[in-house]
Amino acid sequence: LGCYDQALTLQPNNLNALRNKGHLLFSLKRLDEALVCYDRLLALEPLNVDSHNNRGNILASLERPDEALASYDQAIALAPAFAEAHANRGNLLANLRRFDEALTCFDHAIALKPDYADAHANRGSALANLNRLADALESFDQAIVLHPDNAAAFNNRGIALASLDRYEDALASYDRAIELS
Repeated sequence: LGCYDQALTLQPNNLNALRNKGHLLFSLKRLDEALVCYDRLLALEPLNVDSHNNRGNILASLERPDEALASYDQAIALAPAFAEAHANRGNLLANLRRFDEALTCFDHAIALKPDYADAHANRGSALANLNRLADALESFDQAIVLHPDNAAAFNNRGIALASLDRYEDALASYDRAIELS
């Protein structure tokens, strides 16, 4: 962080230093400080889609869902084909237990980026929460095809299988999740 602070002392509007500092602060879970960096970035570069999306992630982590949704919506308005913003919006809506809306976001993300394994896995979780277990299994299976080392997809697949009373299959899925963890 000291290097970024020094760079910003010399060049207060250095976009790369602000971006990297904000990313590092987010990784360190210093969310309020990360938000300050992204707010500064957006003041300097209001049309930067990644910054709106990352700001949404920070706000979601700060449990400020309305502001996070607004940031994701701004990213999507600027770049409608930005699959990650659709998926992040879906993750937030799923955390708010708004599973139908989340599913729509995941479907948009997948339509834009069919090989987006995390969107398939998160779609599966939304479907499972809507008690659409057969559809959820299809999404988990697709996520696993795209990313065979996705322990969370195997675990959530196991939960769906157990809910369908397919206990042996569930155990195999759980075992694979444990192997990958």
